[in-house]
Amino acid sequence: MAKKKITKRTEIINAAIRLFSRFSFQEISISAIAREASCGHSLVYHYFSNVNEIYDAAFSKVQQAVSPFFANIKKSNLAPELTFVGIITKFVEALKSDLNLAFYTQFIISALGPNSREIKKIQKDWRNSLRALIIKGQETNRFIQTLSVNEFLDALNYSISGLISSLIFANVKRNSVSASQIYLLFLKGGQ
Repeated sequence: MAKKKITKRTEIINAAIRLFSRFSFQEISISAIAREASCGHSLVYHYFSNVNEIYDAAFSKVQQAVSPFFANIKKSNLAPELTFVGIITKFVEALKSDLNLAFYTQFIISALGPNSREIKKIQKDWRNSLRALIIKGQETNRFIQTLSVNEFLDALNYSISGLISSLIFANVKRNSVSASQIYLLFLKGGQ
């Protein structure tokens, strides 16, 4: 399979996503993005008029990249624990092959930019999809029941956030990450 050519515009967007994931929108400048993308200011300005325009392009790219992980929760006919394990496993395996996904996820988790309303909507959609799955899993006695649904969601969010932070900030090796480190915390033991 031929490797897809990455354009300089895409490199600039990816550089911006890395910065937007780690810093507030107000701290990011064209200069910072150019440095992160290893290019000159003029090349950034060739593709984008300002930081807001870059942020919009970054938001679109992130939205397209992360939406498939939660798109099928509502449609799944599998048992809730299998759907849950599948989502977590698919996400962790994707992180192992593409570190950009860590930055994309942090971009959504942090919601620090001008599109925060749209990002909050994505967060709410994810939370509602997971909430329905958790309720179903607790009703069928497959998920731990010592946590309320909101506590379960918060614990899951902290687990994912910790994983993402370790990959972005602590440079943890991606191959050392295991999906079972996350999902086993929430599944009820065999009966």
